[in-house]
Amino acid sequence: MDFGCPDLEAVFKDYTQRVNEAAAQGKLPDVQAVLVIEDWQKDLKKITPRIIWTDNGQRKSYERQIYLHRARVSE
Repeated sequence: MDFGCPDLEAVFKDYTQRVNEAAAQGKLPDVQAVLVIEDWQKDLKKITPRIIWTDNGQRKSYERQIYLHRARVSE
C-alpha cells in the first residue's frame, strides 16, 4: 500500500490500544469506540473520539471535539 498517513496510524493505534486495555481491565464493558475526522472549515479538521460502553446495565458514552488547524500542525 503506497498511501496513508503514518502519524494518523500511530494515533489510531494508540487510541485502539488504550480502549482495548480499559476493556480488558473491566473498566469499559461492551465497549465500542470510533474516531471521526471531518473537514470542518478550510484548513481545519474536527476530530471526535467517541466511546460507548455499558455501566450497570445502562449504555454510557463519552465524546470530545478536538479542532486541528493546518497552521498549528506545522509548528
